Amino acid sequence: MCVLCQNQKDSISHILCTCEKVTKIWNLRDVWAGVQSVHHSRPKEHFLSFEIPSLNVKCNSVWKSVWMSLVWIIWKARNNVIFRNKLSDAEEVFVTAQIKSLNWVNRKYRRTSFSYSDWCLNLRLCLFFIR
Repeated sequence: MCVLCQNQKDSISHILCTCEKVTKIWNLRDVWAGVQSVHHSRPKEHFLSFEIPSLNVKCNSVWKSVWMSLVWIIWKARNNVIFRNKLSDAEEVFVTAQIKSLNWVNRKYRRTSFSYSDWCLNLRLCLFFIR
């Protein structure tokens, strides 16, 4: 049984894509990025669809790192329920993933350093300035 929603069988697809608790996180990501997207039920398709057509290849690579940070933090949140009996809400998981993705971007692209407020309030603008 999924430890996040207590409604469905525990599987990778469910935990990362279709769990009602996780869907809230993906919806927060859509609002943050100003995009509307189809949330696929399998991780591979979900990742492959994670692209903003108006961005170049490098910017979309950074955008895909946002997907990876979300998946990583979702997985860690799941493990926190199992091993620490600590349940996080969607907003907490999402904000943690925003911080993680910002840290990854600022480390990889040292010439471009964004503040947390810039990253959270102007994501698309930040993506356009990736060099």
